[in-house]
Amino acid sequence: MSPKLSKLFFALVPDRATVQVLHALAVSSAPRRARVVPPENIHLTLLFLGRTKPEQEHCLLDMAACIEGAPISLLFEHLGSWRRSQVMWSAPDTMPLALQELVGRLEQGAMTCGLARELHPYRPHITLARRVRRRLQTSTHAPINWQANAFQLLASVPVDRGVRYESRGRWPLETV
Repeated sequence: MSPKLSKLFFALVPDRATVQVLHALAVSSAPRRARVVPPENIHLTLLFLGRTKPEQEHCLLDMAACIEGAPISLLFEHLGSWRRSQVMWSAPDTMPLALQELVGRLEQGAMTCGLARELHPYRPHITLARRVRRRLQTSTHAPINWQANAFQLLASVPVDRGVRYESRGRWPLETV
């Protein structure tokens, strides 16, 4: 019998007030037939890991516990979509150095756990809706400020009509 694989990713999860603002933006901006991301699933992916073995998950938990990083200030103000993946997103104008450094540390650590490096360049965004069939014209929206003070390892768990994200570990981002 093969070991149970978990579909994992590292992410920043907004505080409740930021989630409410992002969800309201999704509801007001999503095309009619799009599927708005539920508030409890709103996050910013740092590193998608895919299906991982239990020993890799343990390695990731140990590795993440050793990562130090500063809190990350993000200013979301762009709204758009990607036709191929059919998602509507909100993205910051710039990528803060603290975010670049955290993603780089997680990528290096994941490789030490036997996971392949992400092939696509990192583009920070929050998925607001799925099944967006037509590409939306990129536009701006009222700025949404968010200070991320922790990162998490999340597991994607299938449920009726979608997935829910289960935290497997959470680590603070503190001024060093």
